[in-house]
Amino acid sequence: MKRKAILLFALLSLYGIIASAQADFQKGLIILNSNDTVKGLIDLRSSKFNNQVCRFKESKKSPIQTYKPNDIKAYILDVGKYYVSKVIDIDGVIDTVFAENIIDGQLSMFFYKDKDFSYYFFEDESKKPIYVSNKKVFTYGNDGRKYIKDNITNRGSLVYYLSESQETAQKVNKITLNQDKLIPIIKEYNEVVCPDKKCTVYAKKIKPVFSMGPLLGYNKNTVYIIRNGYILNEPAISNSMQYGVSGEYTVPALSKGLFVSFYSAYCKNKLQYGSKTSPSIIEYNNLNFNASVYYCYQHYRLQPLAGIGISVATTFGSSKRYSTVSPDNSTPAKRTMYAPTISAGLKFKINKKIYLKSYLETDFLQTDIRYDKYFQTVSSNINAFFGVFVNL
Repeated sequence: MKRKAILLFALLSLYGIIASAQADFQKGLIILNSNDTVKGLIDLRSSKFNNQVCRFKESKKSPIQTYKPNDIKAYILDVGKYYVSKVIDIDGVIDTVFAENIIDGQLSMFFYKDKDFSYYFFEDESKKPIYVSNKKVFTYGNDGRKYIKDNITNRGSLVYYLSESQETAQKVNKITLNQDKLIPIIKEYNEVVCPDKKCTVYAKKIKPVFSMGPLLGYNKNTVYIIRNGYILNEPAISNSMQYGVSGEYTVPALSKGLFVSFYSAYCKNKLQYGSKTSPSIIEYNNLNFNASVYYCYQHYRLQPLAGIGISVATTFGSSKRYSTVSPDNSTPAKRTMYAPTISAGLKFKINKKIYLKSYLETDFLQTDIRYDKYFQTVSSNINAFFGVFVNL
C-alpha cells in the first residue's frame, strides 16, 4: 500500500508540475506601438510559440495579457531574447510575426520558426531581405539508396549579400546553419563594412549548469521469495541506511525546469525468510545506479519536482545466502536488478549556488532476480533521499 501511495503521489505531482510549468514567465518588457515601455513578466516558451504571440503580465499576481504582432512593436526578455514585430515574405506567403532579433547592425539578423522549418533572414538598409533555411532534402547515393541531408537554401544569396567583405562571405560556404556559427560571421561583416556603426548581439549564450552533492538515504527492500515456482507467504523486508553521491545537469536554453539526474548509492541489506524458528538469511552489499529525467517548478525557493528514470542495482563483496541452522554453509548471493523508477520531492534554494533536495523514489515495475535456477525473487524498493547540492 505504501508503495502504491508513493507511486500515485509521484504521478499526480509529475502531472501537476508539467501542467502548471507550461508557462515560464521571465523578467522583461514590452514596447508598445506608441514607443512606451512597460516592464513585467513575459512567458518564454519555444521559438515557434514566441514567434506568434507575447503573453505578458505586469507582476506575478496580475492577469495575463496576450499580444499579437500587430498589437505591439517588440518585447525583450532579460535572459537574452528580443522579439520584433516584422512583416515577412517567405515563398510568397506574407505574414506578420514576432521575429527574434539576433543581431542589430548595418546587416541585421533575425530568426523565425514556423510549423515546418526554421528560417534566418537578413536585412540591410540598402538591400532586399533574404531568407535562409536549413531544409531537409532527399538524395540518392551511388548505391541507389535514399538519404536525407541538410540543404541550406539561398546560401549563394547570403554569400552575395556579404560580398563587400569577400573573406567573410566565403566562410558561409563552410558552416552549418545555426546561431553559434552565424553570429560571429555576421558580427565580423558589420565590423569590417561599417566599423563606425554599433553592432549589437542580443542573443545570449546560456551555459548548461552542472551540480553535485552527497546523498543520505533510507532503503526499504521488499523481496518475495520464489522456490520451485511458488511464492513464499511472507515477503522478506530489509530496512537500511544508504549513502551516495549525485549529480544533476540542466540546459536552461532548452528548458529551465527540465534536468537530468544521476546517482550512485551504497547500502547493506539483510533479508530474513522462511521458518521463524530457523530462518534463512540473505546478506548483500548493494550498489545502486540511477539515471532520471526530472521537471522542477522553479518559480519559488521551495520547488516541487517529479521524475522518471531507470535504476540498476548489483551486489558486490561478501554477499551471501545461508540458513541460521548452518550459518557456515553459505551460498554466494549475487544478483543484478534493473527497474524503471518514479520519484517526487522538493528542492529548497538556499542561494544561487547551493540548494537542498529531498525526494522519494520507488520501482513502479517489479523485476525478477535469479540467484540460481531453483531460487528467484521479485523485488521492489522504496528509497528516501536527502542531499546538499552545489552548482559547479
